Amino acid sequence: MSVTWIVYVASLIVVLWAITDIVRQPSWKMSRNRKIGWGLAAGIGWLFLGFVGAAVAGVYLISVRPRLRASTKERLTHRRRRTRRPRSRPLGAPYSSTNW
Repeated sequence: MSVTWIVYVASLIVVLWAITDIVRQPSWKMSRNRKIGWGLAAGIGWLFLGFVGAAVAGVYLISVRPRLRASTKERLTHRRRRTRRPRSRPLGAPYSSTNW
């Protein structure tokens, strides 16, 4: 195998990794049009010139993906910060006989 084939296979792996990550993003993080745009840019770029698709996939994986993951962490920490309603009686407190 020549070096050229190794580069094309490596770039294909990077492009497929980026495309699968793009497809797996939920709709609240990434709109459908952006998913299609990034996926087509990486896929078609690889079909015409392997390094162009790998460059597009690299830009996605290095700059866009970390921002999307950060937005997920912010959303999860926001959910954890909510407090529960206080209970009417503490856990483990016995019932008093006057309430019956």
